[in-house]
Amino acid sequence: MVRPCGIAPRNSTAPATRCSWRSRRCWGGWPASWAGALPAAAGGPPPPPPPAPAAGQGAPLAPFFHRALFGRAGETVGVLNIGGISNLSLLRADGSMLGFDCGPGNALMDAWCLRHLGRAYDDRGAWAAGAAPDAALLQALLSEPFFAKAPPKSTGRDLFNEPWLQQRLAAFASLSSQVVQSTLAELTARACAGEVLRHEPKLGRLIVCGGGALNDHLMSRLQALLPAAQVVSSAQAGLPPLEVEATAFACLARKAVLREKLEL
Repeated sequence: MVRPCGIAPRNSTAPATRCSWRSRRCWGGWPASWAGALPAAAGGPPPPPPPAPAAGQGAPLAPFFHRALFGRAGETVGVLNIGGISNLSLLRADGSMLGFDCGPGNALMDAWCLRHLGRAYDDRGAWAAGAAPDAALLQALLSEPFFAKAPPKSTGRDLFNEPWLQQRLAAFASLSSQVVQSTLAELTARACAGEVLRHEPKLGRLIVCGGGALNDHLMSRLQALLPAAQVVSSAQAGLPPLEVEATAFACLARKAVLREKLEL
């Protein structure tokens, strides 16, 4: 089955629907940095300059794309993208959707791993899995006000970055670097699982994409924190986890070149 964006996910039972992508800060559905680029390249006149942004969050477009690929008629499905930042799409059985950022994904873990091991990331989460998280540090990290906010909400590395982490580690100087890594993995798992439990406590299936889906330790922690749900990689739903975001932007680019409107 070919979707309106021209993409046919493998082994997918998702209903045909129009798909798009998310942008934390958009101009009427267009990322501001793209304004004029693709339509002009397609031979048409560039669009008018973007209007001043309205107050509040940007357009959360991820759920529309996730529904196209992973939605199931009559069933509530969660899609968790764990990149540098984690974001959750809840595709409900009644057709409604909810999408928002949960908090840090891999960003803090990757930065810590690079600092202490000289590696870009903790391969399969093996380093974090070799130690237990520190409960006191975990609570200090979870005290960040962002986690208590209700959606719609979005965040990024402008908040969850190394200075943010170092400020909170000041009172935990005696902890080993491996314990900190384990605690950062637990932070991501708790932030994501907590949002699922808050908004869809009876969720039966959570599809995980992004680099976090390749972190065996993180996936096992998500499953432990969500015992009622089946936590699976997007690969089991037809699309490898590192291809989901790229496919989404390819879909958005194709719609822009063809000058197709986004139906939200």
